[in-house]
Amino acid sequence: SWATNLRAALQAEEHVSDATGATALKIQHDAIYGEIEAREETFRYLNELSDSMVQTGHYAATEVEEKCSALLDERAKLHSAYNKKKILLEQKIDLFCFMRDAKVIDNLSSGQEAALSSSDFGQTVEVVQDQVKKHDAFEKLIQTQDEKVAILQDHGRKLVEQNHYDSENIRRRLREIVDRRQKIKELCALRRQKLQHALLYAQFIRDCAEAGAWINEKQKKLEADATSFADVSNMEDKVKKLQKHQAFQAEVAANEGRIREVKQKGEMLIKKRHECAAEIEDEVRKLSESWNVLLNEVASRGRGLEEAQDILEFDSQLDKLEAWIRDKEMMVHASDTGRDLEHCNALKRKLDDVDSDMRVDDQRIKTINVLADKLLTQDKAPNEAKNVQQRRNNFNNKWKSLQGALNKYRELLDGAYEIHVFNRDVDDTAERISEKQLAMSVDDTGRDLNAVEALKRKQDAMKL
Repeated sequence: SWATNLRAALQAEEHVSDATGATALKIQHDAIYGEIEAREETFRYLNELSDSMVQTGHYAATEVEEKCSALLDERAKLHSAYNKKKILLEQKIDLFCFMRDAKVIDNLSSGQEAALSSSDFGQTVEVVQDQVKKHDAFEKLIQTQDEKVAILQDHGRKLVEQNHYDSENIRRRLREIVDRRQKIKELCALRRQKLQHALLYAQFIRDCAEAGAWINEKQKKLEADATSFADVSNMEDKVKKLQKHQAFQAEVAANEGRIREVKQKGEMLIKKRHECAAEIEDEVRKLSESWNVLLNEVASRGRGLEEAQDILEFDSQLDKLEAWIRDKEMMVHASDTGRDLEHCNALKRKLDDVDSDMRVDDQRIKTINVLADKLLTQDKAPNEAKNVQQRRNNFNNKWKSLQGALNKYRELLDGAYEIHVFNRDVDDTAERISEKQLAMSVDDTGRDLNAVEALKRKQDAMKL
């Protein structure tokens, strides 16, 4: 009766909703095992008594044996019911723990999906960059949570392999968790891409505005300089204006890469089909138009200063040529033929500009005279034309007078070079004679045959 009632209690269905309740039932169930174990001595005693009665031929042996067999069968059923209930409760605990961990990951996923679905990327470069940093940290968090998912998958697989009573539900939940985490990773990659586009767009808007403001500033500067340029009449002031304009041109040229980079960013956004592609295209067009207008105005202003450019080039070239002539005149007047062969050779190289970037020939002289002719044909003040003609004449006269002096000095150096070569050869020969005389003045005739043969070979070598 006790075994039957206890087995019925063990087979009764227990309703629990969480791991805590299942654990409490498991503790109660483990206590029942102690009660069963306490009855084992009674079962053994009755079984032994039955065996004894059968062996002694008791008149009720058959009835006793039947009842003992029924008792042992009930005992076996009780143990079976206990073990089944134990496995069921353990599986319930495992299931509740699995579901609890799955719910934790689900809750994390819900919050992360909400964060990733946000379309607020910021408008300024600084704000978007801050969003990128936050997303970097977010991605690292996702990676660290992959370990939790892996542990849950391992737990779920083990439960299924152990033939858990709710294996189908466990497999379904695993698929849901894994699919959801994969979706989060895809959303994460998509948000990173959108953040990159947002950063590029913010940079484009900022750089485009800065470039546009810079171009407007330079255009206003050109307009302001136009008035003062119109009042310039003499060449000296024009040259100053030219030098100022050349510095302005250099500044504009230095910013060409900056403008090109802004346009490339805009074109990249258009190519990526940014949602504001139409506005971006319009901004790129406006920037290109403003830049081209500035370039045309700079070029036009430069053409207006072409006359000053020519006179500046003429003066610059003449300054270099006159410096070259002065250097050659100093060499001619010094008439230095060199201390020795090496010094003489260095003078010859300097005279012929071998190691110098400044090479003067008839073509260069012709070029400077052509430039002078161009300046003289332009409309300019009489005193300016007179200065150009006077500088040209003075230079040509110096050039012509220098040619004869250069040729004479070159001949002088060539002659000195031959003398230096002769002196070097004489010195080398005298030195060799001295060496041989010293070697022949030694009285050593050798101590043995080998030493005599060595001295003889040395003597023969001196004759060569």
